[in-house]
Amino acid sequence: MAGTLLGVVVTHLLEQRGRAYQKREDIAFGPLQDRYEALKATYRVMVRCHVSVFQRTFSYPKSREEFERDVLQPIRELSETINMNGMWLSKVQPEITGAYEAYVKAAIGIQLRTPAYANTIPEQSRPPSGSMDVSPDVLTMHFTKAVKAMGDEMGVEPLEKGLENIFRRLKEKPPGS
Repeated sequence: MAGTLLGVVVTHLLEQRGRAYQKREDIAFGPLQDRYEALKATYRVMVRCHVSVFQRTFSYPKSREEFERDVLQPIRELSETINMNGMWLSKVQPEITGAYEAYVKAAIGIQLRTPAYANTIPEQSRPPSGSMDVSPDVLTMHFTKAVKAMGDEMGVEPLEKGLENIFRRLKEKPPGS
């Protein structure tokens, strides 16, 4: 009987020790997993934003609705994702912010070229010609920097050659052409 009781006590203590060890691991690796998930979510939204805004640098929206759907909405989603995950993005914040700023500047340039808006902005209120040029190269440069920083932070080797090939093909043959 004493052996059985001793066995139960030892088993109970070992189970408690195992649970405590698992809890310490969960606490230790929880923030890493959270950061990885935040980087992944930000990457996904940034890709959607980049593709949408990039395509509109070649084919300007013809209406306010198209502009809202294809340019502003993806930028808003990126902004919300950055804000929601900001705590885990601190090491890549400059690169992500650089890409976000490039999309916002491109949106202003695209808006000035959208007929529904261009006709409503008085001539004296428009920025000087050439000051709001929309450059697909600048968008791609900032996007590539942000993707590389996120990939490095996640420990993933970014597929730079693949990205460059995709964007080179998009520039050579823009969508809708």
